[in-house]
Amino acid sequence: MLYFSLFIFRPRVQTLKPTDKEGKIEAWKTLREEVLPAQFALLEKYLEKSGKPYFGGDEPDAADVYFYAVYGIYEHSEMGAAEILENYPKLKGTTEGVKEMGRVKEWVRGVAYFHSDPERPPPF
Repeated sequence: MLYFSLFIFRPRVQTLKPTDKEGKIEAWKTLREEVLPAQFALLEKYLEKSGKPYFGGDEPDAADVYFYAVYGIYEHSEMGAAEILENYPKLKGTTEGVKEMGRVKEWVRGVAYFHSDPERPPPF
């Protein structure tokens, strides 16, 4: 499952490469309206088929943590990932479960490296 998660999310960063404002806006729109819903639907279907709350079964594993981390990047970019996740209750449950794991619940996200607003300057 970890390999599956890596396969799904790895190419998405490439869509953020445009350097002009219009290209960036279009890339984030594509992520929000097409890419994330399609990927979340695929992962939701996997969870439904498995009957388990996590990709690794009854307990979170590396694939669940990986999804949580990548999802967090999208959520932190303020591109609407939380609203998209609302449509996928099993996937949302997985995310909520990982959020409560050990030291994950203590983790505070820093400045957004990727942001959906092209007018917002990079944090560095």
